[in-house]
Amino acid sequence: MELEEKQEDLKQQLLKLNKAREEMEREMSDIVDFLQSPQPSGVVPGLEGNLIDDEGFPRADMDIHLIRIQRNKRALLQTDHKAKMKEIEALLLQIHEVYGKLAKTAPLTTVPAPLKSGETAKSVEVAVAPESIVQPFAVVHEVTPSSPGEKAGLKVGDKILQVGTVTKGVGGMADLHNVGAYLQQNENQTVALIALRGTKQLEMRLVPSKWSGNGLLGCHLVPI
Repeated sequence: MELEEKQEDLKQQLLKLNKAREEMEREMSDIVDFLQSPQPSGVVPGLEGNLIDDEGFPRADMDIHLIRIQRNKRALLQTDHKAKMKEIEALLLQIHEVYGKLAKTAPLTTVPAPLKSGETAKSVEVAVAPESIVQPFAVVHEVTPSSPGEKAGLKVGDKILQVGTVTKGVGGMADLHNVGAYLQQNENQTVALIALRGTKQLEMRLVPSKWSGNGLLGCHLVPI
């Protein structure tokens, strides 16, 4: 019972952290839209760049004061966002620990492990968490043979709950872009991937890496 209460508490903490992260991302997106949109003069400020003219005076074709405020705000938000992501990562580690303890009484499901060079296919048993605390944000529409995704055990129809530290955010293509960025940052590293297959939650080991096809996953994901 204590573990279940802790799981619920961690779930609420994660929801709060994800909400704060989403708000930061929305705010940063609004700032980027502003900085990449034309001023009344037609000039686009940009995310960075000189705001002084050739004679050393503030440019008259832009709202210099507002642009500086927005650029500075974006920089602060980026710093806060990194800190928030570290909080989320630390919380996910706690969640996985609770999952492991709860899963001792849950059935085991066999899924393929990622292959090392020269290895043949094999399977590894991983514990299935009894309850999902995050919502799926994508579904696997296609899996290419011999791709990193197939080696990890993904199948068509699997719903993606988590890739490393990436969980459901603002939704749509934005979440898939987050997955792509995370995979690039962790190329050739083993990352945890949690998927929902029917009513069973599976934890897989994914090694995003270059292969004969495009990308580092080799699966076509469709946002939910």
